[in-house]
Amino acid sequence: MNLWQRLRVVHRAWRYRLRCEPQEIACVRAHLSAGDTAIDIGAHQGAFTYWMRKRVGPHGRVVAFEPQPEMAALLQRTKQAFGTRNVTIVNAGLSAEPGELTMHRPENAPSACATFQPNAWEGGESFTVPVEALDLYCIHHDLRPINFIKCDVEGHELPVFRGAATILREDRPVLLFECEQRMHDDDTMQDVFDLLLDLGYEGAFFRNGQQWPLDEFRPEYQKSGMARSEYANNFVFLPRESRSARQRRGLNGVVRG
Repeated sequence: MNLWQRLRVVHRAWRYRLRCEPQEIACVRAHLSAGDTAIDIGAHQGAFTYWMRKRVGPHGRVVAFEPQPEMAALLQRTKQAFGTRNVTIVNAGLSAEPGELTMHRPENAPSACATFQPNAWEGGESFTVPVEALDLYCIHHDLRPINFIKCDVEGHELPVFRGAATILREDRPVLLFECEQRMHDDDTMQDVFDLLLDLGYEGAFFRNGQQWPLDEFRPEYQKSGMARSEYANNFVFLPRESRSARQRRGLNGVVRG
């Protein structure tokens, strides 16, 4: 990876922080500290991985899961180019249990829309990838406790969180994830929310440059053709017991603006 390619990596990370997903990156930075362990599920080109590894520092750890082999190879080259020692790249997806799943993408090339949902795309390309269950992976690699999980898996959120149920119950990580009803075939967004609510989390979503309580979310916020600023598909869930700590800091649970 030459200097120009390294500059592109940095530029992409800052573009996400300042323009593409500023509140989401702010969430990463607000809830991670030096020495923490973070999981990036569906890392793609690594914009979130970049800020995670910055926040956790040399004594923290980031594990980036990316099932598309081309993207995992790119992340590995980026890691080597920057001499990053606190990031582990795993060329695998996550699900409810370890094994293999078929990945589908809209064309014969890496895509941010690659998914395990079988009816997502007509044509394109399908291929088999290995998958892990986060609970088992973290036991086998001595990663506990987990402090933060970012998840972008194009409709596979429910199996991912089911495979991380022990971590969610015991470690209580902050969760930042994308969720869109159009990507769900066998379950719904509410199924995802209900699982997390039952595990003692409370949620919020990002829309119009603000963060709103989950009970104000409406399905019409995901209409096709809606302006990016008005479209709502990113959610943050925090352990319910952390509310009192946030109130003591003057955050009052959910911050708007």
